[in-house]
Amino acid sequence: MSISKVLSSPTLSDNEVILEIERIASSGADLRAISDQIVIPSLEINAETPALTLKLALLKIELNCFARSKWIESLFSQISKAVLPRGLSAFTSSDTAVLYIKIKYEDLYSDYQFLAVKDADSIAADLAAGGSENISSQASHPKFMDLINKKLTLLNNIPERTYSTKGSICLLVASIYRKVIDLLLLTGNDFLKRNLLHHLNEKLRITGNSNSLAAGSPNSSALIENFNGIFTPLSCSFFKTTIEGRLVAFNQFHQFVTSYDSGLYVRQIASLFLSALLENHYENNVYNLSKYYDNISLHKIGNLLQPSSGHSDFNFEELISKMISNDKLPPGTTLDQLEQTLHFPVQESYHRMQDICDIIEEVTNLIEICEVR
Repeated sequence: MSISKVLSSPTLSDNEVILEIERIASSGADLRAISDQIVIPSLEINAETPALTLKLALLKIELNCFARSKWIESLFSQISKAVLPRGLSAFTSSDTAVLYIKIKYEDLYSDYQFLAVKDADSIAADLAAGGSENISSQASHPKFMDLINKKLTLLNNIPERTYSTKGSICLLVASIYRKVIDLLLLTGNDFLKRNLLHHLNEKLRITGNSNSLAAGSPNSSALIENFNGIFTPLSCSFFKTTIEGRLVAFNQFHQFVTSYDSGLYVRQIASLFLSALLENHYENNVYNLSKYYDNISLHKIGNLLQPSSGHSDFNFEELISKMISNDKLPPGTTLDQLEQTLHFPVQESYHRMQDICDIIEEVTNLIEICEVR
């Protein structure tokens, strides 16, 4: 079904219109063309604006959310003034339409804050004026963990009663949880990342072997069902490999960031931040090498982690030096630059430290679960 037919269909509900357009966008259609067909009847949004118009305005923003633009900022401002004066805790299950708009607004605005770069026209203007800014320089180091924390704060502020049954709010909350997990999978090595992945695995039962006593409240079944409905086998496979601490093959990483099955959000991020994502991928794998090697040459690391055909000239020495400086490798890890060899700490002592870290992580999870209850 074309966008024009979806928008003019007399049989589709507001939510069905949004879901159908999102489906078309996720299938690989031209996002700019879809956005151009979503015409907001009035540029003056206020409290009397129909809910569907507001939802379409947010969808139009979502399709363009990774490029900074004055019209996007204007829409954000108008929607905020029109429907967002109340805090999330004030909403009830009867406020579905307005609550949906408020949650969607907060979700997209966080993406815009942390991920949007200048649009092509603005960059061209900068260059014409003698500026040196470009997309690659702005997009080199996205602050994924800051964005993750922002989204987790949003999710924690949404009353559970509003998504205890299947519906538009529950599906929206599930989609934000998917964004959080996608961002965690794409970020570099971090203790907080590993902790959050395990916590979310328990909450959403992603791998199917989570502890049922720690898997969230009895009212979370609708959320889990909706999440599992949108978390594809490709994403689940990547999640399992990551949470188990195994090496992620380059082909698996490449498929995750380029496949339609990974979702529009991942592909949008990869289109701008691919170099940063590749560095994060290598960073995670270098950390996991400590589970298999006492020492390993940089040459072997390159042969092991880079694609089998068309080796890149990625600088693993520079990456490992940064990881050691930022405490992203096991304590005691050293890099012998003369011998071009990475030395990990003695496995026995390292495993004892890992056991302690695992106990701390488990206690932290239990405390968080008790606080939620």
